Amino acid sequence: MTTLSKYITILLLSVFYIGVCGAQIKEYQQLNTDNGFPTNNVYSCLQDKYGYIWYATDNGVVRMNGYNIRIFTKNDGLPTNDIWKLYEDSKGRVWILFHGNEIGYISNNKYHSIKYESNMVSSPYFIRDINGTVFFLFRVGWKYHAMLVNIDERVSSFIKLPDSIQYLNLTPDNRIFYSSKINTNIKELLPVINKDRTRKYCSSDFVSFMASGPHFTNGMYAYGYVMGGSNLLTCNLLNCKVDTIHTDKLVNKTGGKIYITNSVNDTVYVYTRDKVLTFSNQFQLINSYVVPDYICKYTQVSWMHKDDIGRSIFTTKHNGAYVLPKNCLKLDRPLFSGQSEQYTFLLYGRNGRTYWQNGKTNQLIVLDSNYNIINRKNETNKINALASYKPGHLIYNIGSEFTIMNDRLFTTKKYYDNKVVFIEGLNKRNYTYAVQKMVTQTKAQMKDEYKDRNLNGLLNMFYDTLASVLLLNAPEYAGKVVENADSLTFYNDDYERFNRLYYFPSLNVYFHYNDKHISIRYGAYGKYVRLPDYFLSMIGGQSIVSIFSDSKYNVYIHTNHKLFVFSFRTLAFREIRMPFNISNAAIKWHKDYLIVAGKQGIAFAKVDADKLTLSGFRFISQGTQSVFNSISDFFVDSTSGTVLLNTDKGVYTTHADSIINSSSYYLLEDSRFMRLNTSFPKTRTILQQDTLFLGKDDNTLKFDFVNFYGKGERKYRYRITENSKWTESTTGEVFLPNIKPEKYYKMQCVATDDWWNSGIYTFYIYKEPYWWQSSKYVRIFWIAGFVLLGLLIFGIVLITRYYVNRTNERKNRLLDLELRAVYSQINPHFIFNTLSSALFFINKKNFEEAYTHVSKFSKLLRSYLNSSQERYVTLSHEISMLRNYIELQQIRFEEKFAYDITVDNKIPADNIKIPSLLLQPLVENAINHGLFHLKRKGELHISFMQGKNNNELICTIDDDGVGRERAAEIKEASTAQHTSYGTKLTRKLIDIFEEYENMNIHLEYIDKKAPQTGTIVKLTIRNLKYDA
Repeated sequence: MTTLSKYITILLLSVFYIGVCGAQIKEYQQLNTDNGFPTNNVYSCLQDKYGYIWYATDNGVVRMNGYNIRIFTKNDGLPTNDIWKLYEDSKGRVWILFHGNEIGYISNNKYHSIKYESNMVSSPYFIRDINGTVFFLFRVGWKYHAMLVNIDERVSSFIKLPDSIQYLNLTPDNRIFYSSKINTNIKELLPVINKDRTRKYCSSDFVSFMASGPHFTNGMYAYGYVMGGSNLLTCNLLNCKVDTIHTDKLVNKTGGKIYITNSVNDTVYVYTRDKVLTFSNQFQLINSYVVPDYICKYTQVSWMHKDDIGRSIFTTKHNGAYVLPKNCLKLDRPLFSGQSEQYTFLLYGRNGRTYWQNGKTNQLIVLDSNYNIINRKNETNKINALASYKPGHLIYNIGSEFTIMNDRLFTTKKYYDNKVVFIEGLNKRNYTYAVQKMVTQTKAQMKDEYKDRNLNGLLNMFYDTLASVLLLNAPEYAGKVVENADSLTFYNDDYERFNRLYYFPSLNVYFHYNDKHISIRYGAYGKYVRLPDYFLSMIGGQSIVSIFSDSKYNVYIHTNHKLFVFSFRTLAFREIRMPFNISNAAIKWHKDYLIVAGKQGIAFAKVDADKLTLSGFRFISQGTQSVFNSISDFFVDSTSGTVLLNTDKGVYTTHADSIINSSSYYLLEDSRFMRLNTSFPKTRTILQQDTLFLGKDDNTLKFDFVNFYGKGERKYRYRITENSKWTESTTGEVFLPNIKPEKYYKMQCVATDDWWNSGIYTFYIYKEPYWWQSSKYVRIFWIAGFVLLGLLIFGIVLITRYYVNRTNERKNRLLDLELRAVYSQINPHFIFNTLSSALFFINKKNFEEAYTHVSKFSKLLRSYLNSSQERYVTLSHEISMLRNYIELQQIRFEEKFAYDITVDNKIPADNIKIPSLLLQPLVENAINHGLFHLKRKGELHISFMQGKNNNELICTIDDDGVGRERAAEIKEASTAQHTSYGTKLTRKLIDIFEEYENMNIHLEYIDKKAPQTGTIVKLTIRNLKYDA
């Protein structure tokens, strides 16, 4: 064979190999510098309590959440980038182990350092959380040290150990184990038992065992090994018995050499070249993991970790890290060789045949029931619709042409050949003429008409074999073609663009639908019914993607965001909660299962068709590195169970039964599969009905959706309280400026990406208050405020009272002075008038009357003097003085008048107080100026009545004297001019009491009209005072 022939042969074999291998799914994901890792040297990894995966590398610490990578380096405060081990304590802090003069941890996306007491450089090689206290063992040169870091992140103690120590470690019951050249000892840990006690542990020297540098499990066993050897030495610390495990016998003679070991929780990992052996803490073999060839062929595994969703993670020294999923979708090779070309699934026909069209070449491809190509037919344009026709035939539409194809011979003919075509009810919107009756045309005439005007660009069709009716979804209407022996009749049933058609065979119902409307036809000749808007409003106005049914009379409506199911038996209608973003997924029903296919793989759930409920969704991934990025559609062969996935990378097949019956799947109801975390202000996982506590300075919350099968960009929707509007965020940041401290707020959040939907998380947020915002101190502040306010008011009252009292004192002194001035005028006036009366009796030699008059006068004068010392007197006292005064005047005027005093029964005369000496001058005027000048006997009537209310008193003084006008004339004619002071003094009293005592006193004179004579004086007193 020539050299050229060899090259050609090699080239052809390479092409064949690439074509075959290109169909294989890459089940693992490699993490290295090609996809964001800072280095290919990865020492170890762990998964923390929040679901994040951490990697220790020689160029920083890497944290992954399934969507992006966060790298912590010296730029973030780390003292070095060479981190070789990680450890998570009970508080969720990730401690990093490195060579340096400090220790530290990462928490809430920040590095926190803890300095040693001395500036020594050490290499911690052991760490353990003991009830919140972190214990370290490290080595400085050839000397060993132990250190404790307490809960407040301070180095609480260094434990001194002998210089002769050859090895140091910690037992599972938290005691320091160390060995020296002389013996092996246990030093009991000081913080645990508060004693310093050392005892000899084993009598023999264990030279071979101690030379191996022992490690401890979580049980009372230690183990050691020599790198490159095949013997694993184990020691029972209870009886000092040493055993040997030969790893080459557990694996194979060439691959049993031990490279490295590590202990995580209760499991010991032993790494050989091509296997990872796991042992219990009593060194019973648990499992033997085979390291895939694509890993061990090129590098050595340094660490293995099983995350909480079952993935296996291998770290290596030179090739980064490898992530192997728990399961992987087993896809067969592509049906067609050209993976870069798109194929359109047209029909699942009779005898299990499927029909496809190449989107690039427009070639029609027919596959048999075993999915082998049995025919290719070249077409010039895209096939709009294809349907099973009469037995052995298909019908399809290209442009405006309908073609019938023999599915055995693959010969074709035109649909309207040898047929007379009738058109019923042409669409008036598209034609310049309207035909509302049956129209008969020749074949040639019909050809152009239905080609150019009626059926151009058909969207979907279905042939009803029993009724010989072809149902159509045309661009601008839904209709049917009724076939007769020698004619075709076209009917327009609905002037709506329905681009999809679904036939429900169990009920013989046809669904014509588009994004917004659904119309139902019962049978090929049944009535065409448009579903009302209120029914469509039940799906929230979302765009309809597809409609399908099950075998129990249930119809499923797949919208762009939700899935609904309607039962024709019970008329129940409900939403099916989907953990997917189903706008990027296709959904089918198969053998009591809902199957959802999307870019990340396939999920399935069993349907209870009677209760319209689902079991938990189970998920099988297509691999950590996706073979395809999207699925346009898929089809399940109900006979064979074959699943055909039409993807952007070609058409793949798998098997529904193998998917449904698989025991290796992810249960999506498991909260560990998808987590909604907060990354600020603190890292934590949100659970349903959880409570998030915000610090007093925290006004921002940041969500972080963790899903290691996540795809695309994450989006968040959240709202505070159920009545508020949803807010969208691509960063996950939530600003909470209006959150009040010490109050619980109900919050909801949904996280989605291109494939997943977390569902609604409902939780509560609570903001911690500053000390002065807490309810305790708020109450104290309120109480203190009320006390201060009370003290302030009390002080103001005291000060006001002081100044008011001073003002009142000055006012009272002024009032007393003015009253005394008035009374000093009333009393002499009264005395003068009374003495004039006594003098009248003496001049008449009527000494007995004069004596009686003076005696009564003295009593009355004493009473007047007492009254003049008080501002107010009771009404009964005032009436008594008036009686005494009037009786004196009767003696003086020799019984020239009679009088009476009446008091209203409503008036409490003993309690009402009126100004002193207010009425006497008025009565005196009535007698002296009215009754005195009468030639006859006069009358004086004094009455007291209640006014509008009990705070008003009306006093009337009624005389039948000569009147004020006649009295004035008599006064002018009199040679002895006498000045009357009664009225003036009374008005002065009224003015004084109105000014100083807030009393309202009104004085009114009423002159009687002829033939009556006399005067009525009406005195109205308001704002009365009462004697308590």
